[in-house]
Amino acid sequence: QGLAFGAQIPVLAVPTLMAVAYDAHQRLGHARVLAATDARMGEVYAAHYEFSSNKCNEYGDNQAILPEKLLLGTAQALAGNAHLAYPHALPAECLAAAVNAAPTGLALLAAAQQLWGEGRATKPEHARPLYVRNKVAKTEAERAAEKAGLAT
Repeated sequence: QGLAFGAQIPVLAVPTLMAVAYDAHQRLGHARVLAATDARMGEVYAAHYEFSSNKCNEYGDNQAILPEKLLLGTAQALAGNAHLAYPHALPAECLAAAVNAAPTGLALLAAAQQLWGEGRATKPEHARPLYVRNKVAKTEAERAAEKAGLAT
């Protein structure tokens, strides 16, 4: 963003989960992907994507969710690293469909080409991160209550 601001050129915000879905699609050919990555704090970031006519469409919401509440739905694959971070918490159907996928350079490039074609570039001073979870840390009291088995 800083380099783009200095060069007075537009930027593209490429969602990490979209890039993870592109990686699974490019390497394994999956048309419907549930991208899920470790969000720390006992949660995963997740979003469903569908590929059609060389275009990736998100359906549903980006969400921070407990791994045991993850639903594969119509997805052919659970892509990302959620299955590595929470192998004992994920539902069996998700584990059975899990594939390693990451926001690789090729995946980011494919996503960026799509977003550029859709006119999603913006001035660098207008670029903002997408925060799926507004609260990114827990207090000591919240951590202690969680450890004691109390929901906060």
